[in-house]
Amino acid sequence: MTNQQLNVGAILTNYIEAKRIRRAALARKMGILLQSLLSYQKKASLQTDKLWELSHALEHNFFADIANQLPTKYTTTINAQAESQQKIADLELEIEKLKIEKEVLMDIVKAKL
Repeated sequence: MTNQQLNVGAILTNYIEAKRIRRAALARKMGILLQSLLSYQKKASLQTDKLWELSHALEHNFFADIANQLPTKYTTTINAQAESQQKIADLELEIEKLKIEKEVLMDIVKAKL
């Protein structure tokens, strides 16, 4: 890791402030005390399960935010392009089906003329 230290509390605080999220409402949604949420924001590190719960409560991927701070040369076991490649394959299949449907419809229209 570089000289810059990771501060998960700061990442959380910046997100909450940027999105103007009410802390009391977030604490209620998570089923925790407001004081607990405020303590998360003050900590430089946070347990993974707490960050996981925050990610779900806010529908935001804090793990990706942290991962983006790492050098791109670092490896991962996740294929970031797999989802995009699958979506492309699905769309190509849909295009082929639509082409066939179009041809059938054109044949029907020609037959009626």
